[in-house]
Parts: sequence; structure tokens; C-alpha cells
Amino acid sequence: MSTDQVLKADARVARKNGMKLVKVGNHSQSMAVTRSRMSRFMDFSSGSRNTHTVAKAQHESMHLFAAGLLAEQHRLDQASHLSDAERSVWHQVKQRRQVQRNFWRQDLLSTHPELLANNNVVSRTATRLSKACMSACECTSAPTGFSFRALRNLFCRGVSDNSIRNKAAVAGASVFVGVAAGTMVASIRGAMGFQGAMWSSVGSLMSGLFVSFAAFSGSMGLGSFLFGNVSQRAADALDPTTEQKEFIEHRIDSVLNKLNIYLASCAQRPGAQHLLARYLNTKIGASHRVPGGDPSTQVPELLQRWTALLASKPANPVQAARKLVGEYLNEGGPTEQRQREKHFAALAGVVEHLDVSDRSDDVKSDRRDGRVWTEDTMKEINRWFLAKLGESTIVRQVCGNRFSKWMQELGHKDYEKIQKKLRETPGLGHLYKLDSDYMQNNLHQYGRVTRLLMRASNFVHSFNHNYVLAVNAQSSRAFNAVFRSFQEHVLGQHSSRTMCAALGRFCGGMLVAAVVFLGTAGIGTLLGLATKIPLAGTVINIFVTGTMMTLVGGISFLLEGAAKLAVQWEGWQGEVAHQSAKYRANPAHAIAF
Repeated sequence: MSTDQVLKADARVARKNGMKLVKVGNHSQSMAVTRSRMSRFMDFSSGSRNTHTVAKAQHESMHLFAAGLLAEQHRLDQASHLSDAERSVWHQVKQRRQVQRNFWRQDLLSTHPELLANNNVVSRTATRLSKACMSACECTSAPTGFSFRALRNLFCRGVSDNSIRNKAAVAGASVFVGVAAGTMVASIRGAMGFQGAMWSSVGSLMSGLFVSFAAFSGSMGLGSFLFGNVSQRAADALDPTTEQKEFIEHRIDSVLNKLNIYLASCAQRPGAQHLLARYLNTKIGASHRVPGGDPSTQVPELLQRWTALLASKPANPVQAARKLVGEYLNEGGPTEQRQREKHFAALAGVVEHLDVSDRSDDVKSDRRDGRVWTEDTMKEINRWFLAKLGESTIVRQVCGNRFSKWMQELGHKDYEKIQKKLRETPGLGHLYKLDSDYMQNNLHQYGRVTRLLMRASNFVHSFNHNYVLAVNAQSSRAFNAVFRSFQEHVLGQHSSRTMCAALGRFCGGMLVAAVVFLGTAGIGTLLGLATKIPLAGTVINIFVTGTMMTLVGGISFLLEGAAKLAVQWEGWQGEVAHQSAKYRANPAHAIAF
């Protein structure tokens, strides 16, 4: 585990505690300070994206699978009557109920296709169809935003979501995207012949449902859920090849080694250890903590044992960690073991998570849906075109070497990463003091009016993207939570993030479609009455969404423009670190690392 990953794990733990890491003094010390309610609300609002759900499922499913293997291996190690070969968890693995129970989960099957390489074709095909349905669900749940982002990535290079250029594009282009989409739907209806006398109440309802993006998106969510169930039921018992065994064992050793490194680092930093315990206590009940003291700051048994193990400096830390986890998981019956598996997954999620782990192309490809693929493809086409312009001799002769060099920089595959690194480089802040991303990440370097305007702009922009645009996704979150709770507490199983999300999308999409067709579409109906435009059925979903995105996006753009003008008036304080005195005066709001 690299130093950079340790810092990312620290930042994740701080964020799960409602805090953020900042540099204080001369940038040599980190401190976790309480985040604003607005920042936490914006994070909550963006949590409905399918890529985030699948990324969490990708790591969590492997951690639960690893827990089942470690528990089973420990039981075999305690059986003195078995031979050395029979003590291996891979010996007669088809009969290992604990191993197979955590293998037959769609979270694992859909995000780790290498484990299905030698499984039956029905399960593999059903998994692909489940992912394809979810891709269609994502592409049609917010057609205006999907179209806008794809076009933006095709024609603009290196535009972040928080940049003023992106906000200007949202304000200027969304209404045209909405009008184009609305016109397309109207044409589809006309081509279907549902006009005049044929436009009966039944025909209106059926055709409206057919072309409604909300209903179609919901049906694709249901399709993803059904195909996922087929994949689980059809999958054969895991009988891994040598390569698959090596892959699984490597993943287990990797996460245990990362935990050893991170927990050893936390042991030398009381603040980090305190925050880690406080976060784990949200996942681990009081019965599994060391008794005594404030319940919110009690140390979980698993964390205490692991810290004590590392303090003893074992000769083989990974093997010692395997034994420790195996012992912990086997203390109790099946229900207790399932709870303890979640404890291990919560701890492992600190060092292996979307926000921490390396994002290799292979890992990202397993979690991408059709929407992300389309947006990434548009971005790659844009990069390729700019790179070719930079390499063109004709362009160099006509526009000059300076323009060609600029095109080559824009066409570099790591352009965004290079720009981000430059913004974070000490001494270069004066070059980026009016950059939107720099301002957002360093608000303490600006005056009070600038901070107020930037926060207001980003709040409006977040509301625009996460609520005006993503009403289908937001409406599915409550259903998702209910289904996960039902699976956990009623069925007594580890909840499946992908399956519950798919079923939640079905219910959320159908709810939105029902609201629209019952004529209670809120702002859409009011706009239709005010402008005398017959906004009915799906047109409300698209045309009015584009209009609303333009109106709200325009407000966000104007607020950020005012913030940049305020910088000229209030000035920029320079690359000063966070002033930590006020936080030290109130330890409840800050913890030194």
C-alpha cells in the first residue's frame, strides 16, 4: 500500500465521519475538520449513480467472499483428523457451503467475470444480459443529461463538472437538447398513428407508457433484476482452475497486507485510530466492541485484536492476519458469522474502495455501464481528433507551432491528470486562482463574499444535476434501501447492491411514470398551463427537464461568474494553509492526524 493510498484511506475515514482532511501550519500536518452540512448534502445527493453502486459491490463482494474462505480455512485447520491435503479450503470446494454461499451472489458474478470463465453458458449469458439491461436503464433514466454529457465530451476537452465552462454549457445547451428529444418523441408518436380518433384514452395510456423514458428505464431495471436472478440460480458450484485459485488467493493476501500497513500506520497516529474506530462503530454493534467508555468511541474487538497482533511483530504478518480473521469469524453460529463477515468487509473497505484503490482499466471495464461507456467513448474521440490536429503538418503551417503544441497538450491521454497535479503543486496557485476546481478546493484562500457565491453556485449546480436531471435515480433510492434492509433482516442474507439497485430503479421509474401520466408532474404541468403548450406524457419528462436545467444552470453560471468578479474585489490571500487555531479550540470539530 503506497503512501498516496494511505492518505486516500485517511481521507475516506474522515469523510465517513462527516469530516475532511486539510493541511495546517506549513503543510506538514494534516487535520480532520468538520465538513459543512452543504458538502455532506451534495455528497449524499450524488450517491445514486450506478457506477458508484457497482464499484462498491465490486470490492464488498470480494471481501465477503474472502471472509467465507478464511472462516472455512480456519475450521479445517482446527480439524486434527484431516490430512494436509484435506485441510486446504480448495479440497472438495464444491462441498464448502460457506464458500459457495458467498460465491452465488450477483455482486460478485457481475463484477468479477474471471470467476465465471469456466462456468455454464446460461449463467454467463444471463449476467451479460443483466448488465446490458442496467446499461439501458441508465441511458434512458435521464435522457437529457445523458445526451448533454455525451455531446459535451465530444466537443469539449478537459471540462470538469464544476468548471464555469460546463455550467455555461448546461445553461445554454440543455434547452435545445430537451426540445430535440421532445420533438423526437412527438415524431415517434405520430409514426405510431396514435392521433385523431385513434388517440383514445386506452391508446394514449399504452403508447405513452411505451415511449415514456421513465417507464422504459424502470422496465430495464426489472429486466436486470430478473436476469441477475437467472444468473445466480444457473451458476454451477465454484470449482476454480489453478489460475482462478491464484487470483483469489492474491486478492486475499493483497487486502490483508494493505490492512496490516494501514493499521500499523494508524497505531502511530492516535487521531487516525480514533476516527477509524468511530467509523467502524457505525457498522459494528456494541456487543462486538471492547466494553467501557463512551459507546461512540469504543474500539471494535476486531480492530483491537488486529492492532495487538501487529504490535507483537509476527514473522509473517499476512499469515497471522489470516489466522486472526478466521478465529474472529468462527466465534458463534451462522447468523453471528454473517454479522462478523460484514465487520471484516467494513474494515477491508477502508483500504479497498473506489476512493482508495488503484483504478486500472480492467477494473473499470468490469463496472462500466452503457452510459459511462458512451461518455468515455465521446471523450476518447475528442482526444484522438485533437491529437491528430497537433500532429498535422498542414495545421502547423497554417496555424503555427504554438497552436499545434496546444492541440498536442489537449490530446494527451493524461491531460486531466496533469492539470489536476499542476493545480495541487505548491507555488502555482497564482496561475489557477480563478480556476473553478482550484477555488472549490481552496475556499479558505478567498474572501467571505467569494466563498458564499462559490458555495451557492455549486449547491445550485449539484441540485440541478442530482435532482432536476436525476429524478428517476433519486426516486429509486428509498426503494433500494427498503429492499436491502428486507434482504438483510428478513431473508437473513448479505444484501446485494446491484440486485436491490435494479429493483429500486424499476419501482422508482414506474413511480415517476405514474406521476406523469396521472397529470401531477408538478413544475411540468404548471409550465404547460402557463405557456399554453400541451406538455403531456413523456414530453414533460424531456422538454421541461431541458428547460429546467437551463433555468437552474443559468443561475449557477451567474453565481460563479459573480464569485470570480468578487475575487478581483476582495483579492486572493495566496496559498495559505487552513488556520487551525479555531479548530484546536474546539476538539469536537477537529482531530489532528
